[in-house]
Amino acid sequence: MAKPATVAPRRRKPSAKRRARPYLIIAACVLVAAYLVHVLMLVPSGAAPGRKVNILLLGVDERKGDRGRADTMIVASLDYLTSDLRVLSFPRDTRVLIPGRGYDKANAAYAYGGADLAMETVSGALGIPIHYYISTDFGGLVKVVDRLGGLTVTVDRPMKYDDPYQNLHINIKAGTQVMDGKTILDYARYRSDPEGDIARVRRQQALIVDILKKAAQPGSWSVLPGLLQDFGDMVHSNVSGIRLPSLGIALLRGARSAESKTLPGKASLTNGVWYWIAEPAQTKQMVRDFLGIDGR
Repeated sequence: MAKPATVAPRRRKPSAKRRARPYLIIAACVLVAAYLVHVLMLVPSGAAPGRKVNILLLGVDERKGDRGRADTMIVASLDYLTSDLRVLSFPRDTRVLIPGRGYDKANAAYAYGGADLAMETVSGALGIPIHYYISTDFGGLVKVVDRLGGLTVTVDRPMKYDDPYQNLHINIKAGTQVMDGKTILDYARYRSDPEGDIARVRRQQALIVDILKKAAQPGSWSVLPGLLQDFGDMVHSNVSGIRLPSLGIALLRGARSAESKTLPGKASLTNGVWYWIAEPAQTKQMVRDFLGIDGR
């Protein structure tokens, strides 16, 4: 009697989940690799082990025939693993020891030796490494704010100021308002505060954080290519081109929950000149507790 033919068992067709699994694993590996590259791009070359990248932000008032002075000096300390961002305003009138020059106002360091000397000066005053600098002329601020569709600002009292020598004429009404780039520039430059220059420093500090926060909002993503072009045109930095996108992404992420403070101290008249005198013990504590760095 003939044996019945053997029927090979039918193979089950892999489910959609099974077919997708290898691709999901590959995608996860790519995302992890991309994140690691992003983090590694932020690590300063030759830096000591740690998670902080310290960036000196310089708002420069350029003048014809010379490099001008740094009108705004801000230290941005970025945790490159979590994107936690801390912003410390360093008043331009702070009395500091400028290497090779002696004691002077902090913004003079830029006039004497550019961004490199400004970095060295601020680093010595705070006792922390400054890894990078980003400098821009204030004129670039106008393009950025206009690209973002303006910025909502609350003005506590009317601002009126005239300086014919600098061709600076400011007239801003009190109240909450959406300011265009030109008005934001006037708001940042206003100099007749009862608190003196320290009030202007805090105003500029808040503006930088607000601009970063607005740029990070989903509603601004459509203009990001134009913003990147604007930044490329107006910014000077020692951050290499390959690192700059990673740094920009991390700053935008950090801006959503950024915290800001001002160098502790007080205004003082020394040899006929007004300075901001930093308080050493409070400065050391702020560096440790606020920036999260063990200073020198």
